[in-house]
Amino acid sequence: MYVKKRFLSVVIIIMILISLIPSGNYAVQAAEELIFSNPVFTCNKEGEDPEIGIRELKPGLISVSLNVTNTGTERNALLIMALYRKNSLDKLAFDKKTLSASDTLYAELYVPETYFRECVLKVFVWDSIIGLLPLSDEYALSASKKVINSFTVQLGGFTYKGDINQMTKTITVDVPTQVKTNTGLTTSSSLLRPTDFQNAIKSVIPVITTEDTMRR
Repeated sequence: MYVKKRFLSVVIIIMILISLIPSGNYAVQAAEELIFSNPVFTCNKEGEDPEIGIRELKPGLISVSLNVTNTGTERNALLIMALYRKNSLDKLAFDKKTLSASDTLYAELYVPETYFRECVLKVFVWDSIIGLLPLSDEYALSASKKVINSFTVQLGGFTYKGDINQMTKTITVDVPTQVKTNTGLTTSSSLLRPTDFQNAIKSVIPVITTEDTMRR
């Protein structure tokens, strides 16, 4: 019981300390005797093969392994794996070891699929929760942004394709309509009447505004 209480206290202390640095203001202290490799992130999903070496945050059980070589005297190291959601600490995992030579620090935590795109996963190494001395760089993973380049919209019973210019953030929907000529209004079952078009765009949320480009 004492061991469990002590472990819980350590976790609470780490969570409080980590929550105080969500923006990642991080100054690494010189520790020339410690040589860190690049961390390896792995995504594990039930029923699928592990995806090793991911470079962006994904839902599932995410693990990190960090190889470290100690060329100096024995010293403590605390690997911290923190998941932030909208700049607030959401989950935490850690691995504490005493480094005498070469060793591997390892931690894992579950990233929910429901909100993983709102998260940033950060990994770094301290000497301890008492010393708070940063020993490694900060490593981070974030989810790739979902980019929508096209879409469809229904107007007056017809479906039209829309395009999104990612550079200008402009949305364009080409909606051909019947036009008036000198001989009257052209008719086509595949074209909207101008009045039907105007009524249709008013029902779209957000309301579409348009310039009158119909030829008369």
